[in-house]
Amino acid sequence: MDLSNPSLQIISPATARFRLLVDALLVPTHPARLVSYKDGEAQFSIERPGKPPIFIVLIDGSREEDRSLRLRIGRLATENVGNQHIVLCANHSWMPDALKKISEEFWPKMQVYQLNSEAELELKAKQPLDELHAIFKAQKQISLPADGGPLGQLSEASFAERCTQAEAEKGRLREKLSDIMKARLTPVAIAAAALPAVIFGLKYIWQRQPGNDGATVLVQLGASLAPFVREGEAWRLLSSTLLHAHPVTVLLTSMFVLSLGTTLEKIVGSARLLTLMLVGALGGSLLSTFLPRSGLALISVSGSAAGFALLGTSVILAFTPSDLPSDDVQRLRKLGLGGVFFALITSFLPGVERAANLGALIVGLSFAASGAVRALQLRDVQNGAGSAISDFVFRGVAALCGLALLASVALAFVRGQPWNVDTSWKGRLSAALGQGTSGAGADSTGSTAVDAGKSTTKVGEKRLSERGHLTLIRRPLGESGYSIEVPESLGEASEKSEANRATYYEFGSLGDKQQLLAVVVYKQATPLAKKKLRIAFDQAVAQVKADRLRAPGVSELTPPKRSEIDGWPTMELHARVQDSVQGRGVVQARTGHVAVLWYLYTDLLPESMQADLRAAMASLRQGDRETSGKATGKKKKHR
Repeated sequence: MDLSNPSLQIISPATARFRLLVDALLVPTHPARLVSYKDGEAQFSIERPGKPPIFIVLIDGSREEDRSLRLRIGRLATENVGNQHIVLCANHSWMPDALKKISEEFWPKMQVYQLNSEAELELKAKQPLDELHAIFKAQKQISLPADGGPLGQLSEASFAERCTQAEAEKGRLREKLSDIMKARLTPVAIAAAALPAVIFGLKYIWQRQPGNDGATVLVQLGASLAPFVREGEAWRLLSSTLLHAHPVTVLLTSMFVLSLGTTLEKIVGSARLLTLMLVGALGGSLLSTFLPRSGLALISVSGSAAGFALLGTSVILAFTPSDLPSDDVQRLRKLGLGGVFFALITSFLPGVERAANLGALIVGLSFAASGAVRALQLRDVQNGAGSAISDFVFRGVAALCGLALLASVALAFVRGQPWNVDTSWKGRLSAALGQGTSGAGADSTGSTAVDAGKSTTKVGEKRLSERGHLTLIRRPLGESGYSIEVPESLGEASEKSEANRATYYEFGSLGDKQQLLAVVVYKQATPLAKKKLRIAFDQAVAQVKADRLRAPGVSELTPPKRSEIDGWPTMELHARVQDSVQGRGVVQARTGHVAVLWYLYTDLLPESMQADLRAAMASLRQGDRETSGKATGKKKKHR
């Protein structure tokens, strides 16, 4: 050491350790920001989005005495800040006891530590800070040279100037990081929000063609069906990730992907975002397609899955330490909170693949937790070469993913030709499921008009439908005394009541089972004569028509169709409730009651899985006795 140089001085080991600690907090990748440095005291703050900052005060205690130490810490205690962590670097043997008394006096406002020159904690705080303990652990690996090392050779003024320059460089890097993120374009998020909306618009146009329906168009557009995928149409796993069955889901998903996706794309980059969205959506599609099912939702469209992949990643990035500016972290957390509402709303809409959303959410969480998708870091700004290599790899992967998606969509359009009505997929599906027929003979409402006595084969109290895999079981209608045969998968009846309305019973749900059957029975006190029977029947039909027309979302109600079941007058109705939900109704009058069945189902529900309303109405009975006979003027018998 050149002792003739006035800028150099000999310092104590405790001072050298103090300077090493300060230097560790000044590295660009550490979140602490230097607030001030003066007279062997360095004050840092760590900003926390949505919370008060944490203050770290490092003190060179090598020259402190008991009295001066108390005065210095007392001065810090008078500052109008909380959550202070005071670290004194000193080897004094009396200091631990003195600091312990001081820490008890000012706790919990202050957390006090003493670190000796060998990086050993002489006094540990009651509630230690993880960031500090990580630095303490790293300090144990650094041995102090006899002359204090390069930092120990600096004068106090030179070290103070070095601290100022280091903080300025840290600020410059953070500004550069922020500028890079702001300058990034967001083509992936914009395309991910727009493309499914465009495809849904085409679906809406094509499904309005005579003889067409939403399910057929979805299959032609590339919806995923496990039997078809097993037959070699693996491209459906990707094409289905752009499809939506419900207008509300495509609107919510597009808005969510646009808002969260643009923010994430600036943070992680376009290549990583594209890879995340496609792999997440594909993972969700695989889970949805091959998950064992009850047979009710063979058609899988997972357009919302990409949004859930983004949600999973944003949760990890928003709540783990990173170099992200506080404003970006706050924005991510707000968008993540909005994503919770997005998830709740879409999960209860009909036609939404909750299994696909869950699978995509898991992929998003895994990608972020493993570091495969991470935010732009300060070290990337410092080391451009390493970042460039990583970006190059992701660009290659993203390009392959994008090409695979475009190829799958092209195959769907070329092979499906959704602009032409083609219901042959129903026959393929029936054959794949071992059903033999595709539902030929189905009426305009989508139900097969087969006589109730021939459409089922009795097996105890259950009936196995000849139309497919529907197992029918007799369910009681609460305490009404009536029972009815419905698909077993719809579960038990739940009793519903509304003001000024008769009690009715519901089976299933649109969100879970993709079908809902409502049953109401108006029991007559005395058997109805022919004239009163017709009046009661006409009144019930008029009431049902009025109720359906007033129901929200009903866009079309076809003219009622008169028929008979077991000789009793019957009226059948059909309505398009929403773009992806249809409704069918059956009203029947008998001498002992007037019954109304109203059935809602999504277009995703295959025909073979839809309830047969005529068979259900024929099975309606009171207790063990069922009305029969013809609708003539003669007195009706009961059996």
